[in-house]
Amino acid sequence: MIGNPRISDLRKGGVPPALLAVFLLLSAGIITGGILFYRGQAQRTRQQQELILESIAQLKMDQIVNWRNERLDDGKMLAHSPVFATALAAWLAHPQAAETDRLLASLFGVDGARAYYNTLLLDKAGRVLMVTRPDRLAGVCDDTQRLLDAALQSGEVILSDFYRCNPDEFIHLDLIVPLQIQQGVQAEPIDGMILQILPTDFLYPLIQSWPVPSQTSETLLIRREGNQVVFLNELRYRTNTALVFKLPLADPQLPAAIAALGKEGTVEGHDYRGRQVLAVVRQVPDSPWALVAKTDTDEVFASLRTLAIAFIIAVILLIVLAGAGVGLIFSAQGRAFYQQLYRAEAARQEERGRLLDEVERKNKELESIIYVASHDLRSPLVNIQGFSQRLQKSSGELVRLLTQPDVPETLRLAAAPILEERIPTALHFIQASSAKMDGLINGLLRLSRVGRVVLSPAQLDMNGMFEAILATLAFQLEKASAAVDVESLPSCWGDGGQINQVFSNLLDNALKYRDPDRSLRIRVTGRVEGGKAVYTVADTGRGIPLDHQERIWEVFHRLDPQGSAPGEGLGLALVRRIVERHHGRIWVESAPGRGSAFFVELPTKP
Repeated sequence: MIGNPRISDLRKGGVPPALLAVFLLLSAGIITGGILFYRGQAQRTRQQQELILESIAQLKMDQIVNWRNERLDDGKMLAHSPVFATALAAWLAHPQAAETDRLLASLFGVDGARAYYNTLLLDKAGRVLMVTRPDRLAGVCDDTQRLLDAALQSGEVILSDFYRCNPDEFIHLDLIVPLQIQQGVQAEPIDGMILQILPTDFLYPLIQSWPVPSQTSETLLIRREGNQVVFLNELRYRTNTALVFKLPLADPQLPAAIAALGKEGTVEGHDYRGRQVLAVVRQVPDSPWALVAKTDTDEVFASLRTLAIAFIIAVILLIVLAGAGVGLIFSAQGRAFYQQLYRAEAARQEERGRLLDEVERKNKELESIIYVASHDLRSPLVNIQGFSQRLQKSSGELVRLLTQPDVPETLRLAAAPILEERIPTALHFIQASSAKMDGLINGLLRLSRVGRVVLSPAQLDMNGMFEAILATLAFQLEKASAAVDVESLPSCWGDGGQINQVFSNLLDNALKYRDPDRSLRIRVTGRVEGGKAVYTVADTGRGIPLDHQERIWEVFHRLDPQGSAPGEGLGLALVRRIVERHHGRIWVESAPGRGSAFFVELPTKP
């Protein structure tokens, strides 16, 4: 028998540990350097994007602040314009057509130059005295009146927040200008002027425009209302959202909520779509507004994905080059190592083949011995059975003769116990033992034939096979009041007759070893796992103790040798032999009082 060469001996011509260590160190250095480089690039990319967002947020905030200041300057200019005050005083004193035209021309000059939506002239009670565009006239609601009262009381120009007087009206801002008419040395506010501003004309486009190309960036203008964040402008990914779309202020990952709480800086979280974003939040001075400039993190780090792919490819190439360099050094030794390993493996395979052939030969010899021995035992067994029958017949004849009248009574009394009790008892044991011997011999013959029968494998329809088996066992099943449930079964590859014998034996065992204290239920299922068909025959019988679960496959082993169940203890040994000849396997899972489940694994194809 050829020994198995030690791997340590073969390694003498393999990779030197020093070269292997060098390769591992080079690989580790390459990977570590690449990771550090990638992290540095990611940090720089984030810092650059933060700078861009901060610059854009500052730009937008400056634009909004400038726009607000320009509107307030417009109001102050009107409030202190002597020309406008003179025209207004003249119109109030003599509201004639010429004066009206002159005042309207002045007002048209204001809202036309600054692109105001409409200009209204009101008295202290909020009544509209004059309007530049009557077709655009919107009602003066309570909010407007409160703004007018505040402006008249303070004498200061007020720029309102975004609002609408009713849900159906357009969103606008109002520039409230208190007007004063000079009367002697005292100036008294007697009227107010409202310049209505539509944010859709200039402010929304100003907010929504982005100075650099971007697929996801946008600017949000928000304010806080109680425990909610209100979006003041139209959004890039939603429509009709201004003053309508609101989100909870309590979301710590929402940049708009962070801004509404009065915080500033760069944050990372999720936007109103739930997408991860990088954002800069700012507070707009002298207003209830906050500004959010944001970009999706997917876009921020999009360039890093290409860098990551290039990094992985570069690392792989460097490791391959390092490996190739080390491989060139020990390739010759490696070839010798694998050649020796191949020769050793070939020797092991040759030895394994020889042992398998030897086992197969021994099995055939054993089967032949069993077959011959069974036939040789048959002749003396037949003689025993025949002569026992003759002896039984002769005993009956002697009993008859003893009943003749001329037989002495003493002889009859002496022979009666022998002929009527002892000889029949001995004959009963002889006949029972010979019948058992006959069954054992028949079982051995069946077991020996399993190994000699030529298999005729084919693709088997297991559903049809179980229908036939159940039809054969119909009487026994009905007698035992057993219920059998067979699910849809996969096909397998094998000899139809022998596979039929396997499952017939398993069902027959379930009937033999049923639990007398409960009804018998048999369930047959099947599945395909790893190219094998696995069938399960589960019953609610007595169950098998753990210490018997390996011995049940032995020849002549019976779970209850003194029990009433018929058999010689060869059925499961025969079943295992058939399954193994089909390159399958069989096993059992069982517990006393809970039943048994036999699993049969067979190939699904040749």
